[in-house]
Amino acid sequence: MIIDRFDLPRVPYSDPAVSDPALLTFEQLLEGGRYSGPPLPDDCTAQGPWWCAALAVPEAETLYLHVYKGTPALVYLRVYGLRHDGRVQSLTECLEISEIARRLEVGVGSGKFASLLVRFSAGKEEVSQEPADQRKGNYLRLAAYDGTEPRSPGGVVVNTRPTCLDPYAKEERAKQTMVVPFSSDGKSFQRLILASCSPKDDLVAWAVATGLEFSERYRGEAGSVVALGVPPGMDLNTTGGSAHEVRAKVNAGEGTVSPDYIVNLFSPAKPTEGGGRIHRVEEEKEVRDAIGSPAAYFAEVLKPGGACQSVDRNLEPVTVTIIDSGVDLSEINAGRWTASRYRGSKQTEFIRPWQLGYDFINHDFEPEDETPHGTYVAAALLAQYAAKRPLQLVHMKTFGAGGLSSYFGALVSIYEATAIGSQVINMSWGFYQKEMPDALRCAIRTAARRGVYLVTSAGNDGEDLETNPQWPAAFAPDFPDNMLTVASYWNQESGKLGYRDGIELMDFSNYGKREVPLAAFMTTGVPEFQTGTLIYPLGTSISTPIVSGLLANWLADHPEGTLAEFRAAFFRQSASISDRITDGQYLPLEFTSVLT
Repeated sequence: MIIDRFDLPRVPYSDPAVSDPALLTFEQLLEGGRYSGPPLPDDCTAQGPWWCAALAVPEAETLYLHVYKGTPALVYLRVYGLRHDGRVQSLTECLEISEIARRLEVGVGSGKFASLLVRFSAGKEEVSQEPADQRKGNYLRLAAYDGTEPRSPGGVVVNTRPTCLDPYAKEERAKQTMVVPFSSDGKSFQRLILASCSPKDDLVAWAVATGLEFSERYRGEAGSVVALGVPPGMDLNTTGGSAHEVRAKVNAGEGTVSPDYIVNLFSPAKPTEGGGRIHRVEEEKEVRDAIGSPAAYFAEVLKPGGACQSVDRNLEPVTVTIIDSGVDLSEINAGRWTASRYRGSKQTEFIRPWQLGYDFINHDFEPEDETPHGTYVAAALLAQYAAKRPLQLVHMKTFGAGGLSSYFGALVSIYEATAIGSQVINMSWGFYQKEMPDALRCAIRTAARRGVYLVTSAGNDGEDLETNPQWPAAFAPDFPDNMLTVASYWNQESGKLGYRDGIELMDFSNYGKREVPLAAFMTTGVPEFQTGTLIYPLGTSISTPIVSGLLANWLADHPEGTLAEFRAAFFRQSASISDRITDGQYLPLEFTSVLT
């Protein structure tokens, strides 16, 4: 390679099958680098300190160069080819790079060059304004791919958000579908999330400074969230690092940056695998062997609920927000949600009076279930409520037909629920991530500080959340006064399902001695999606709204009550689960009702 004798740093070619690129990093951009090769054509990088890097000629005829910029300065860059006779040929225009991530496709041809060269410089005046102790952050990173980049394993189809959110003017909205691609590692969408739980933070200024394309944005009284599209194939972690550098230069207070995690209702361990369903008790052979016909058995041991006829509309309502997949709006079940729809005077960007909630997939105020996970969660919650104070349920549909949701929708829903004064938020979902998701913690902390109680499912993978944390479930120890994570239990001995010494966790239920403070029964009776037939869905997703509904019912009579008082009133202890549930606490079966 001709360029070798000029002793230049080399950009390694990355493996497109590996999500993390091999990076060449340049720091201290004011200093400039050495170069003693053949003269380069005079161009926009000729002024001020500039750097050069070498690349081997790719085997393919196309080179993909990814540029990650951690400096607020403009970067001027050009790619050259060094011919075998020593002449230099420009392969790109003089590129002015303002965004923190730029993908370049460079045509190289076949056999024309002996070596390739990248030359760049940063705007001297903009860089020199940085304090000396911060100049190390003014970096530029390069990654290269020989003919093939990392590819997305798919994506989800959503409607673009209308500019007008008037629910009564649907005919004026020109909706268009778009595909939001997955990242190459299959753990998130190909987007960055900028989020803050401080109303003072200017996320828009931060987002504009990154130069990335706006995908979605939200600014509420409790917090703000912005989703930014990242060019396909580019590494979100590296791009996020560049966004962190920009944050230091922009007023963003408590702002965080993270990938737009994929939240999967049915397969959180494999988030891109859309589809799946809620299992039923009848499908569990172990349960059938113990109790025979679930329908006949539960008709005896579970009391009917959710049918209080003495609601007093003059009383202050209890508001519960369910972040899930919406509810069944078919003729057979639609009427079940009408009486509990939101009637509050508080109107926000996504929550309107007299509407059921919001649909983040179709961007309208009709959160129609497509899974039917949210329908069963909402019914299980309704079954536990029988107080005189009216119940208001707000259904925030963030999960679409495949059971997939974006991190963006989940965060916004928590902030919206907090803004309207929800007493309880039900979150029967989660995602696995070794590192704590700061933006989610910030949203939960904001809700907790405003007195909201959050109830979330432990998950259905039989995992110990201490070693393999699922979020938001693993946050429970951090918010003991406002948050409950719920596992699922039963008893294998027929006729003793409520007997405390025989309580057992279901094999599928996640657990955690610190992370999971209680267990609730594995199921309750709910109307089947689009038929209304009474069925018994199974999982921590159902155990969770049993607790949420009971909590809402208790708060109706104890509006100033604490979570400690609620737990003391209803929870019991069982030694048989104390090794996996905090203090072995569980909700006895006698407090579980079915929705008839």
